[in-house]
Amino acid sequence: MKIRLDGVLMKGILRAEKRTSTLIFVIIFLVIFYNNLPDMKAFPTGDKLPVPTANHSSGKTKLHLSSYFHLRYTRETDAGSNPWSLRRFKLYAKTKISSRWLFAWQFIYKRNHNHKTDDRIYLQHIYLKYTWCDVIQFKFGQFKPPFGWERFQPDYLLPNPERAMVIDKLIPAGAMGASFARDYGFQLEGHLPGHFVKYEVAAMAGSGANTKISLQNGHLWVLRLGASRNLPFFLSQEPLAAMLQVAVSIRKADDLDFTGQLAGADKTIFTHFSGNDRRMNIALILRHGGTQFVSEYLSAKFTTLNGFVSWLADGYYFQLNQKMRDRWQVFLKYERFDPDHSVINSADMTRTTMGLSYYLKQQGNRLMFSYTHKTERRDASKNDVMMLQYQYFLFRS
Repeated sequence: MKIRLDGVLMKGILRAEKRTSTLIFVIIFLVIFYNNLPDMKAFPTGDKLPVPTANHSSGKTKLHLSSYFHLRYTRETDAGSNPWSLRRFKLYAKTKISSRWLFAWQFIYKRNHNHKTDDRIYLQHIYLKYTWCDVIQFKFGQFKPPFGWERFQPDYLLPNPERAMVIDKLIPAGAMGASFARDYGFQLEGHLPGHFVKYEVAAMAGSGANTKISLQNGHLWVLRLGASRNLPFFLSQEPLAAMLQVAVSIRKADDLDFTGQLAGADKTIFTHFSGNDRRMNIALILRHGGTQFVSEYLSAKFTTLNGFVSWLADGYYFQLNQKMRDRWQVFLKYERFDPDHSVINSADMTRTTMGLSYYLKQQGNRLMFSYTHKTERRDASKNDVMMLQYQYFLFRS
């Protein structure tokens, strides 16, 4: 009887906590949203919107400090959990130490996102960058390996609330514990003469950030090349901005856990994987006026040390973004991801997402909506997702 009463009491406590958490999120959302409703009598244009700033200068040293958060409501077809979450709360800064040295860092906090990194403050990146000239620049510290295009776009600028599946999973340091797609390492980068081509070469620890560094984790080498040009566009005087980006990475893994990246793959193999890890990425970005088209393909090949057995994972996405008037933006995205070509299961997924954003009176603050339809190759379920997200900048510089 005691056990039964304890169980009933615990369920009551959990329900009360859920209601309290939901109420807090709703109050925060309503208060901030009300304070940012546009003034219809004086509706400024998008490029002249006021921005809260925090720019502290002292001589040659300049600190640019910014902070924002994403408050999210998520409704899945078959979910019964608390739909409110603090998707991310970030504080980041860049400090110009001198004309050649730059120091940058960023912290993140999440709550109720159903992830093991919830309810803790993490250091996402911290690095020093030295610019000798446009052709030669050095960076070292904790940062993202130069692989993939979408992962390097700030989430406060992306039209969609979440990045593509293949981006989250198949970039070298993605979904590895609390790495937040970062790793420890050193990078050489720069623009070649003419500024049409940018190169980035990185040597990383290979086991992801916020983990113990060990010589047995396997070193990660990454190369990325990007070429950008303005091309003539028919029936328009405005050029078509085009960029092609290619990246490759090589890692000799020693007892690394890739199960976070390869959902549905054999856990007995990828929980403690030792072998060769080779990845490739190609991205195409086209922009004309308020229209942008983006597409990326990523692949990862895992091979045993003797080279006799291998596994392939890959995926891609297409996305079309369109700005409408001063404050509206819509997007349509189609993506596919297969974490293991040797098996067919529910982890082989196709997603189609459509959504829109409305920018409020302060630049950067916006209300976002998206709806995602999911299709699994096997054991399909009703798991479509609707998201409503509010983006708010506390200060920005």
